[in-house]
Formats: sequence, C-alpha cells, structure tokens
Amino acid sequence: MEDRAVYQQMVEDGMVRPPVEKNKLDIIAELAGRKVRFWVGKMTGEFSHKDIHYLIGMNEHVERNSLLEHCHTTLEKLVSEKKIERVGDRFGVYRPYQHKMTELRIGSMIEYKFLDFWLPFNLDNQIGILPGNIIIVAGAPNAGKTAMLLNMVKYNRRNFKEIHYFSSEVGEQELNMRLSKFPDVSRSDWNMRAWQRSEDFADVVVPGALNVIDFLESHDEFYKIGHYIKRVHDEIKDGVAIIAIQKNAKQDNPLGGFRAMEKARLALSLDKGVLKVTKAKNFKPGYEQYGGSPEGLMTDFKLIGGHKFKQTVSNEWYTLGRGKEARKNEKEKVPHGDAQ
Repeated sequence: MEDRAVYQQMVEDGMVRPPVEKNKLDIIAELAGRKVRFWVGKMTGEFSHKDIHYLIGMNEHVERNSLLEHCHTTLEKLVSEKKIERVGDRFGVYRPYQHKMTELRIGSMIEYKFLDFWLPFNLDNQIGILPGNIIIVAGAPNAGKTAMLLNMVKYNRRNFKEIHYFSSEVGEQELNMRLSKFPDVSRSDWNMRAWQRSEDFADVVVPGALNVIDFLESHDEFYKIGHYIKRVHDEIKDGVAIIAIQKNAKQDNPLGGFRAMEKARLALSLDKGVLKVTKAKNFKPGYEQYGGSPEGLMTDFKLIGGHKFKQTVSNEWYTLGRGKEARKNEKEKVPHGDAQ
C-alpha cells in the first residue's frame, strides 16, 4: 500500500506518466493494422481493398465502419512505405512491390550456346535459338500455321527430351489425320505429347521442354495477348515456346499488335503462299554472308500435301517492293534453301 501511495504522489507531482489504458477502438485499430499488413504480405499479384476486407473478416465485424477506416489508413501507409502501389487509376486496386530478381552473371566463363534448332528454308543458318526463347508464328486463316508448327516439331523432335503440343482447335482424330500426312514419320515416332487446351497456357507449359501452342486465342481483348505470352515466357525457364497466333490477311503483326511481339526472339508471318520474317534478334556468327539481317525478308512457297513447304523459286528471298520480274532477273540470290 505504501508503494502505491508513493507512486500516486509521483504521478500527481508530474514525475511519472500514468499508463494509458487502450479503449476498444484503439484495440480494433491496432488489430486491423496488423491483419492488413499480414495479408498484404501474402499477396503476390494485384488485389483490391475488398479482398483485404474479406480476409480480415470486416463484413461480419460489429465495428465495421471503424474497421473500414483503419483498413484504408493502413493501406495508404503501406503505399507511402513503398510496400504496395496503386494500379493505374483503378480505385482500391494495389499490387505489392516485387524485389525478387535473378542475377545475370557476366564473365569470360559464361558462354552462350545456340540450340540445335531447325527453322524453315534454312533460316537456322542465320538465326539462333537460345534457351528461354519465344517464337511467334502469326498466320492468316488457312495459311498453314498448323502445318508449319508440325514441321518444327518434326525436325526438332530429336533435339528435346520433351515436346508438348497444345491444341486449341483440333481434336484427337483431326490431329492424327494431320500427322498421317507426313509419310516419313510414323505416328509413334513424333516424340511429343499432345493436349487439348485453349487458355491459360502458362499454367501447363513444361520448363526445359519444347512447348508448341496451336494457337493462342483471344476473341475480343486482344491487348491481353502480350500479357499471356509474358506469362508463358516466365514459365518455360530454359525451354522454348512456339506460339501460333491468328492475324489478318496481308498484315504482318498478329492480333495483339506489337505487344504480342515483345517477348519474341523470332517472329514469322504467314499468308497464303508467303512467309515473312518480321522479327529476328539472335544472329549466328557469319550471318552477314547471307545478306545481313533477315528481318523483312520474304519468300514465296507452296504447301504440298498439307505437310511439305517448298519455295516457289529455290533459295529466293526478297523484300517488299520488288516485283516478280525484278526478282526473277536479279543475279544475286540470298543463299537459303527449301524447307525440306
């Protein structure tokens, strides 16, 4: 009792501060802040304030209005602390800052090695494919996209331990019918597994494998195609993905425009009877002897029997604006070759 009286006297004299008793609202605020920080720390992508409200059980809380205020206050504090940021002009939508990075080593001991990878008409003499690369095949309707992709599987089937073919268009019987058009490859010799799939390809591609997507569909939100391809790129690791995308006839870019081409190291454009190299990034040593960068080069071809691509004029590549007569009379040809 004597100690308590001394303490009380010290409080009255201003020598010590009395303990502050937290009221109910203070406790709610503190708990709300802790819960919001906990759940935000679990987020890996975009989320809304409504997601946080649900996770902390705000909708069922008797002090809902107070909790709502403290939840908003904590989110704004996290924004100022650069733990999260607002997403565009969408109200109440945030994303966590992502600080994870993979260091790229630089040094004389780090060597690059192009994959043994077949490309049509001897383009592989000029263009190299590296682990992690994306190849885009943009094709107009009935231009031969599936036949081109199956040729890439055929000629690269010995170069990968695993090949996965994802088809959004053909079923089991039609796929077997198309494979039967290749007289020099038996059905059991394709060395690939085929799957019917029409969306979310990033969820199923196999790291380290050759992943062939025939084709990436989008019926209205074409601007999202670039995002879908980025997700595939993030998942294939040291594999390769060949992605077919529809395009309008006589236009170079696929649906999705330039955004769909961002991650591609090689992009080919197919119209009926014409193949064009619309993007090429990795050149093999000595590519200059073939006339320099192949970007913009075109060649005319015939698709024979639904499986064989053959250049109309052997070894001929040209650029837009040169008519057939000028090409026919030109003495120097870029030394490529037939597809097979």
